[in-house]
Amino acid sequence: MAEGAEAIIYRWREECDFKVEIGQFGIDQITSYSMEDYRKDIFLRDNLLPPDLLSDKMMANPMLRSLRYRKGKIKSVIAKIDEKIGRWTFAQTKKRDRTIAQAAELKRNRTSLAKRESLTCQLKEVEEKMASLPRYINRLDYLIYGKFKTFNFSKKLLVDTLKVCARNARKMALEVLDRHYHNYRDQLDFLRRIIENGGYIKLNGRDTVTVEIVPFNTKAENAVLASFLKEINLMKPKMFGDNPYPIKFKVGKT
Repeated sequence: MAEGAEAIIYRWREECDFKVEIGQFGIDQITSYSMEDYRKDIFLRDNLLPPDLLSDKMMANPMLRSLRYRKGKIKSVIAKIDEKIGRWTFAQTKKRDRTIAQAAELKRNRTSLAKRESLTCQLKEVEEKMASLPRYINRLDYLIYGKFKTFNFSKKLLVDTLKVCARNARKMALEVLDRHYHNYRDQLDFLRRIIENGGYIKLNGRDTVTVEIVPFNTKAENAVLASFLKEINLMKPKMFGDNPYPIKFKVGKT
């Protein structure tokens, strides 16, 4: 029972995490509509699946789909003609013994038979065409031959990477803030206020980047902010680059 409850809780946290990523970071947004043609080496940059699997993937021949539809329509019309004609009970009677209705019916049947013969020839041509085509074809070759296009998600991948980094950075900051600010319902809002509060960046003579956060209006909040930044500084954050400068955070003067 305990293991089931734990699994449900972790599942709930995972779904909530996806909800936050979609709602606050737009992780599912299409940020680029760049298109490109299919080509033989288009999957070589895909690191998730082996290129040989993607290039050799087979699909049902789409040309057979229209031929099957045409074959079904022809057979349906032939079946209706056969049902309409039925068995002629007066076919062997003499011409002078036939009634006017029987003569008219025989004329209509002869027209239908001529149409049926034409449809039978068409059906034979369709079946021969279907027999000459392969049931499966290479999917990539078909996309290249049909001049299909696909999305180029290289730019979106970059934007999504930045979004995931921002999400991870915020989660790490919340884990640190949790040890200093115990109002759990207000932690995210408090962190957002720290980020939106602004500050000043200074580069001193010791090659250290100092970030002064604008203080809050109350001493209690500034005390939480100071202890939070102190633990951040213990992690020894640095800037990016070949010669990264260390970063030091502190609360600005009131």
